[in-house]
Amino acid sequence: GTLVLRPGITYFARVFNGQYSNVVNWSVNTCFTATPTPTVASLTLNKDVRNLSNPNTGVFNSVSAKPGDILEFIITVGNSGNSVANNIRLSDFLPSQLQYMSGSTTVDSSFTPDNLTTSGIFLGSLVTNQIKIVKFRAIVAGESAFGSGTIQLTNIARAETDNAGTVSDSAFVSV
Repeated sequence: GTLVLRPGITYFARVFNGQYSNVVNWSVNTCFTATPTPTVASLTLNKDVRNLSNPNTGVFNSVSAKPGDILEFIITVGNSGNSVANNIRLSDFLPSQLQYMSGSTTVDSSFTPDNLTTSGIFLGSLVTNQIKIVKFRAIVAGESAFGSGTIQLTNIARAETDNAGTVSDSAFVSV
């Protein structure tokens, strides 16, 4: 049968191991029904940039560049939830003064078709705590594309999924 324990009642039981017996007692202070943890995918996105033309530059959210410099953008897409994030699609929106370098997109170090800055790329699904790292390169336009003074360019990445919404992040280039 099933024993249903109730708060405030002391219970007794005789325990016998074949040679010795003993009486055990216990009481229940609180009874509760556990609330199940909801299963939710939680998409994350982080975007950084590195100026490959300047060997003293690391990976940051914002870098300085000159016309003609080659930049590498790094996008990290992850799932910090406790359920699978399904059918992730990633797009990147380059400002007109940055030109995508054909053949430069990689996903986890494997080259992928050049659709990131046009129609976007499909990353598949991510399990809990899994990430994918997407990298691509762009060249800063020539001087004629800029007026006088410093201009800040904003490069936006956006990831969307069937069950965890849409996230975006930006990296900045001062020219």
